[in-house]
Amino acid sequence: MFSFPVGLAKFTKNMIWKSFCFLGVMVCLNANASKHAPISVNKKVAAVVADSMQFVFGSNKNVPEKFRLPFYYALQFYPELQSLHISVKEKKISTTMAARPSSGSVVFRFRKKRHYIVFVNSDTKGKAPHYDEFSFNAQIGVFGHELAHFLKYIKQGVFSLMGDALKYRKDSFKSHYECYTDSITIARGLGWQCYDFSTQLQNNQRIDSSYKSRKEELYYTPRKIFALMSDLGYDM
Repeated sequence: MFSFPVGLAKFTKNMIWKSFCFLGVMVCLNANASKHAPISVNKKVAAVVADSMQFVFGSNKNVPEKFRLPFYYALQFYPELQSLHISVKEKKISTTMAARPSSGSVVFRFRKKRHYIVFVNSDTKGKAPHYDEFSFNAQIGVFGHELAHFLKYIKQGVFSLMGDALKYRKDSFKSHYECYTDSITIARGLGWQCYDFSTQLQNNQRIDSSYKSRKEELYYTPRKIFALMSDLGYDM
């Protein structure tokens, strides 16, 4: 009786499963192109999405386990980013998260070969609220915001990126830049998650009022997020 070699059989089974997951992810991506995430994302549902997304698109993603579910759940709303090399790293920074292309890949790699990084604040006692101070829903929202930045980065050349980095020092440009990114996050379907992040930041008693006021100047307030969701036909 003929039988496949063990290695070939395992490879074939893996490819069949990967193809199945790919089809499932594509259905999910197409569905989310025209609908929004639920008001509150269930972790069990997020785990199923994350498993499929990671299996199909995870070869060029470096995401620690603690960030895996919210990262991959948010990623499904950005099909343009599936082929990107993205790493999530913890680092002491002055905000909860920040996203940028790695400096080396901007200078020495072609646009399609760049590597991108999402930094997560590792300082649990700093001025900025720590990642763990937010609900799971809000964590998806902040990852969604950072991934929205990449939609702009992937279209920019090195001089355009450097120009934006210089202009970002001005509050007027920074506010326009971040509010535009919030609007993209909401339009993609993560409005409630963005709303939860903004609301929980403003209600965090540990955070100094000056930090909160600064964020209100630069980003959409909960009221503005709610208004945009209403305009976009979210279930309110």
